[in-house]
Amino acid sequence: MGRYLVERGERFVAIKPFASRFEWEIHILPLQHAADFLKATREDLEDFAQVLRRTMARLDKVVGGVQYNSFLHSVPHGSEFDDCQQSYHWHLEICPRTSIPTGFELGSGLFFSTVSPELAAEALRNAEIGDD
Repeated sequence: MGRYLVERGERFVAIKPFASRFEWEIHILPLQHAADFLKATREDLEDFAQVLRRTMARLDKVVGGVQYNSFLHSVPHGSEFDDCQQSYHWHLEICPRTSIPTGFELGSGLFFSTVSPELAAEALRNAEIGDD
């Protein structure tokens, strides 16, 4: 299992990015290339929901009771974005708010993390959440 892997379904994977803005930030991505969230099939969305549910359960076990921001990134629509279909990969970013960005982060756009991505991924992976 990869050291940044948190959860894996048949069609989606949840990872702890190496360089993220927040200590416990997780990204959920399709395993196969897909640029547009709106083109996801029912089977895709069922697996996505399962990976999301299990990922959120892991986060709750490890960091519990915090606020979250989430961002769904999908390719823009319009003919001027047709070239982006091959290079863009839609994904969901989940950002637990366990710390408050201060002057340095807000002013510079550079974020500090007090937890290594490898240790965060391991803690989340090892969280006991029960099987489906």
